[in-house]
Amino acid sequence: MRFGFFLWILLLFSDATVAQQSMDEAEINNKLENIRQRLTSLKNELNQAEGEEAKLIQELESQDQKINLQGQKVRDIKSKINTAEQQVAVLGKQIKIKSDSISDQKSQMAELLRLHVFINHDRILKMILLNPSTQNAETTQHQIKYLQFKLYDLIKSIAEQIKQLEQYQTQIAQQKQTLELEEQTLNDEQVVMLEQKRQ
Repeated sequence: MRFGFFLWILLLFSDATVAQQSMDEAEINNKLENIRQRLTSLKNELNQAEGEEAKLIQELESQDQKINLQGQKVRDIKSKINTAEQQVAVLGKQIKIKSDSISDQKSQMAELLRLHVFINHDRILKMILLNPSTQNAETTQHQIKYLQFKLYDLIKSIAEQIKQLEQYQTQIAQQKQTLELEEQTLNDEQVVMLEQKRQ
């Protein structure tokens, strides 16, 4: 009787132990499953973070390329502006040279006209210089008129050249102004891109 009771108690504790072990295993399995789910979630978050990081790096590289491209455009425009300034300076010198040439031609013409008037009004000097021959006098007068015509024609030609140079100078100045505006726009865009990159 006692042995049977003892055996019953032993079986009861054995069932309780097995039940406890089963509960422990179930809890462990639940915890393992929770850990696995957490790891999976963390891996997904990591993959997402790495993807966003790669995207940001790509965007930064793209912005760097755009900034470098803008910088190159600015340098190219500055070079064009310098070239335009040099052309304007050269044209200014050419205009001055031609203006001086017109002044010289006008001075020469004035001297020639004064000489012509002086000869016509001084009969003795006219006879000495032109000879008493009427034919020679007329020939000389024709020569003077021809020289006057050539001088006027030369001055007219130089004046046209100056006009063309001034027009070209104006065009270059306008191109320079356009380039300067384009340079300012590029600089503004570059500043915006740098600010976006810092953010």
